[in-house]
Amino acid sequence: MLQSCQPASRSGMLILLAAILTAACGGASSTADDVTVYKIQNRWNQFIYDAGAKVGYAKTGDDAKHRWVLEETPAGQCIKNLATGAYLAAAKDAREAKLIQPAATGALDNTSLWIMDVVSGDWLSIKSPANGKYLNCEPQDGFVHCDGTNVPTSQTWWLSQWEFVHVGGPKPPKRYRLHEIAVTGPEYCSDIAGDTTVTLVAPGFQRVAVKCWKQGDRFGLGSDSNVATVDLDSKGNGSFIFPANAYPHGPVTVRISAEKGAAKDNSYLQLYNKGGVRWNKGLPRDPSAAEGMTLVLADDFTGPFTVSSTGSQGTYYDHKPPGGQQDFSTLRFTSFDQPNNPFRQVDSYLRIRASEKAKSSGLISSLKNDASGITAKAPCYFECRFIGPNAIGTWPAFWLMTDYMTDYIQGKGLKMPCDELDIIEAYGGEGPGHPNAFDTYMICPHAWNQGDAGKTIEKKAFEAMHNPIRMRKFGIPSTWFETFHTYGCKITETDTIYYCDNIEVGRHPTLPLSKHKPIFFLINLATGGGWPVDLSRYNGVADMYVDYVRVYQGKK
Repeated sequence: MLQSCQPASRSGMLILLAAILTAACGGASSTADDVTVYKIQNRWNQFIYDAGAKVGYAKTGDDAKHRWVLEETPAGQCIKNLATGAYLAAAKDAREAKLIQPAATGALDNTSLWIMDVVSGDWLSIKSPANGKYLNCEPQDGFVHCDGTNVPTSQTWWLSQWEFVHVGGPKPPKRYRLHEIAVTGPEYCSDIAGDTTVTLVAPGFQRVAVKCWKQGDRFGLGSDSNVATVDLDSKGNGSFIFPANAYPHGPVTVRISAEKGAAKDNSYLQLYNKGGVRWNKGLPRDPSAAEGMTLVLADDFTGPFTVSSTGSQGTYYDHKPPGGQQDFSTLRFTSFDQPNNPFRQVDSYLRIRASEKAKSSGLISSLKNDASGITAKAPCYFECRFIGPNAIGTWPAFWLMTDYMTDYIQGKGLKMPCDELDIIEAYGGEGPGHPNAFDTYMICPHAWNQGDAGKTIEKKAFEAMHNPIRMRKFGIPSTWFETFHTYGCKITETDTIYYCDNIEVGRHPTLPLSKHKPIFFLINLATGGGWPVDLSRYNGVADMYVDYVRVYQGKK
């Protein structure tokens, strides 16, 4: 809890800021027993301390000058040193922050107020309402400054971010980001059944709208449904009942949205419904794109999930061959046999989890280290049905590559020519500076290590896609993160055609190597891809569920 710093008296009119500060932040020091005490550190694990008129920082030191308390006022928060009683303030005419004593006449004006907001996880920005600038240690001169003009984010301006480390007194409450919806129960990516109470906090908003994709409609595609509209209390708290039995069995994404003026936010609560309605599960009939072809693989993950981390055993390999040398996720692709294994078979689904706590994410390949595995040659067809997570930096994908492993095991190296056909690369996240998922994904053909001719072919193929693919433009009413969709690719000697839910969404002339080389598939939930990664809103976890994968071979 925070020490209350209420003024001694109030009138029915506006309270003058100076009066608030004199009464609220100018009182006697409190002991460490009845208030929450912090050490305040920057991203380089340096702790700030009272250095006289200025605020210093260092990695050493654990005396009372390194300890601070927060005091609440109706206009903001004050930061007071436990040892000296001095208050942290923004200097009006200097870059450095300063420390002032409440006894000094006229000292406590609005420069002693601070507005704190969550940047990512436990890291906060600290902004002065007096000059509109952020507390920082960017100059790295040993003193704290208050001249930062850039808004800190999860990936930028780390030296303008601070953590309040609890070292004494009552446990502090969890902080939530202004104008961001956070679900406080149930846990993200947890199992539910029946009527489930969902609690949330959305500071700065007054109301949220809740929706979820639902089974039904005459086309079998389902439809969007309104779950609830929730009026929030003055602190942004609210709750609603999610009637899980009325929604599909298995993975569901509950979408919670809020808007107030220019501020907007969407939160995507991934849950696994243990009850509910069984709908669109398992293998459907053969798609029209595979007409006349022979089924090579149909895995709907109802049997044992077999994967090998080393040899040729199992159906899949759990890295990008060979040996994971080309793994690309910021949360590392991790083997099935490791304690932080990202794979789990849930009912008839394969779950791939990206977890910051486990420091892992997952990929499966149908080609293995010894170049054995599941492949097909043109004409052929590949498809996969899955639902992915829409969180900043998540990167679910289903993609194909021509066999380069046969050359590799013959000692020809990794820089051998190969084609890559990204049937779907989906980029999670919304907001300034991040991909905005909405209903879009990318189809990306590549001609690797094929010289200038390959680059020219690749450029023409990419331009033919008219990326990004907008699902609603093709009459697909939901997105890749709202419900399951089937993504397919047919390769002939003349054309490579891409499908979503059996609807053609793009085509290009077949790349030269794809005409005659064996082709294998990969399915992954990665993070990164050149974009920021921030799973803090979702407690560091995101799930991809694969319903099935199929491969067809035509007559050669």
